[in-house]
Amino acid sequence: MGLNAYKTLFTPEWVQAVKTAPESGMTATVRLYKEVRGAFDPSTNDYAKTVTEYYTGKARVQPMRETRFVAQPNDSASVQKVLVSFPIDDLLGVEVPMDAQLRVTKCVLNPVLTKNQFIITDLMDSSNPVERTFMFQVIQEVKV
Repeated sequence: MGLNAYKTLFTPEWVQAVKTAPESGMTATVRLYKEVRGAFDPSTNDYAKTVTEYYTGKARVQPMRETRFVAQPNDSASVQKVLVSFPIDDLLGVEVPMDAQLRVTKCVLNPVLTKNQFIITDLMDSSNPVERTFMFQVIQEVKV
């Protein structure tokens, strides 16, 4: 395959024909969003929050590295890098920022994923023509 591979192999027709294959492995339902905490509101005894929604739907969640313990002052935790892939059509043109958050809202095959919050650590999306992929970190002690 030379430099012209994209022009010959990855045609729009080819993408349409094969994109359902990776999507069939997307068995989790997720919510991709960014929550920004604002000023403290004494009437509610909580902080005001602004939430920007980027995506709700199916995804594939897969570990990329084993869990490792990260020792930090006042915040030691076990963390794991996780790759999350989304259907290509659902995030085309969407600019997902660093530190966006992800919640797995349903996963029949692994319901423990619904207990954690995932934070984007790397915007590693590639030129993959059939799915969008981002690297997240999950802090396993944080339960939501």
